[in-house]
Amino acid sequence: MLQVKDLSYGKIIRKINLNVKKGECVSLIGENGSGKSTLLKCIAGICRDYTGEILINGENISEFSQRKLASCVSYVPQLIEKRIELTVIDFLKLSLYPYTAVKGGEGLKDAIGEVSSFLEIESFFNRKIYLLSGGEVQKVLIAGALVQGADFLLLDEPTSHLDVYRAESVIDLIEKLVKEKNKTVFFVSHNLEHVKKISQRVFVMKNGEIVDKLEGDLTVLTEKTFLRRVYG
Repeated sequence: MLQVKDLSYGKIIRKINLNVKKGECVSLIGENGSGKSTLLKCIAGICRDYTGEILINGENISEFSQRKLASCVSYVPQLIEKRIELTVIDFLKLSLYPYTAVKGGEGLKDAIGEVSSFLEIESFFNRKIYLLSGGEVQKVLIAGALVQGADFLLLDEPTSHLDVYRAESVIDLIEKLVKEKNKTVFFVSHNLEHVKKISQRVFVMKNGEIVDKLEGDLTVLTEKTFLRRVYG
């Protein structure tokens, strides 16, 4: 379980309290600048000067080494616009950082092979990442997160900049990860139809705070009164 207790980061987020259970798909929504990405970066260990606690399975991540945190939590940022010169296979090898000290060559090869088969990306192993389509790049980034072996996946707007077809493909993939691999997903999105489709629970952020939590029937997400309250 992921637990966030009284988390604050500068003036960006204040007194955040939430939990995400193993095997859940939970989303985080809210207007631009509300602190959603910063919250994910705190959980991922990128933003460290926070107050409060972040616990994974009861352990405080402030006491984790970088390697241990990477083996527990994988973070996929918004679609990268920068030119990545690495081939797909080289990127995946680098993503195995948490395990390079404890797994042999065959173990590493097996981890990459299993994830690549599941995501169906073997066909572009030897292509440079910057030559891939947006949907293919997003698959590769998610593959990099999966080969880390972490149970918790943090996804920051995983369908941003993708066309409708490729966005739906990524959403279907996230749903598959939760159902078939028992991964725990905490993701940020502005696409409320995607949120409704795959989320068990939804946290709403506004002005750096959690202002609402939804579960069960999520049809309220697209009602005008709700949209005006959250985004107005």
